Amino acid sequence: MVDRDGAAAIKALRKPTVTAWLANQLVRRHRDEVEPLLELGAALREATATLSGPELRQLSRQRNEVVAALVRQARRLAADAGQPVSEEASRGLSDTLNAALADADAGEALLAGRL
Repeated sequence: MVDRDGAAAIKALRKPTVTAWLANQLVRRHRDEVEPLLELGAALREATATLSGPELRQLSRQRNEVVAALVRQARRLAADAGQPVSEEASRGLSDTLNAALADADAGEALLAGRL
């Protein structure tokens, strides 16, 4: 027997944006690659708090490399799923990953894989 009310409730749910979908897929399929990003975020926050210039420069370079690599990985996942990804969605994912770096709570939300 079909649960029409349940089906209607599910259909009414908002679908995630492409950016949120990308972030969720990345965490669900490559969590082991996302977790180091959050560790890097903790190191960046500490270096910022201690005003360590050389360490901040090194960590910032690492951040740029890791974020770019994760965006490329997410684009590959999307391509494998037949989902086109615009430059705007890629920038949105980059912004999402950078937010997770800057804020521990945002990092936890990212790791939940349910944006």
